[in-house]
Amino acid sequence: MTKVWLDVIEVDTYGVWDCQVRTQDNVKWDSISIDQLDLSVRTRKGLWKWGAKSVGDTTRLGAGDLMSLHNFGETSLEELRGVLAIRNLFLKGEGPK
Repeated sequence: MTKVWLDVIEVDTYGVWDCQVRTQDNVKWDSISIDQLDLSVRTRKGLWKWGAKSVGDTTRLGAGDLMSLHNFGETSLEELRGVLAIRNLFLKGEGPK
């Protein structure tokens, strides 16, 4: 099964949509900000402190890296894992279960 996203780029005054279709294969995760993920403020701030600014950056971090951050605990880790798993992405050293 291939996941497909429909990005609405613009809606003009006549209600006509300009859209772009993305699939898992053509998504450039390094260009998508972690601000676009549905993360809590605590989790997002922890990632920013680590220097992870894109979705791709988060997949290059391991659970041990994240747990070493101040105020980034098990709840934040599970939240991030869940958000990544929805997109079929995983932390470094982890994979589908």
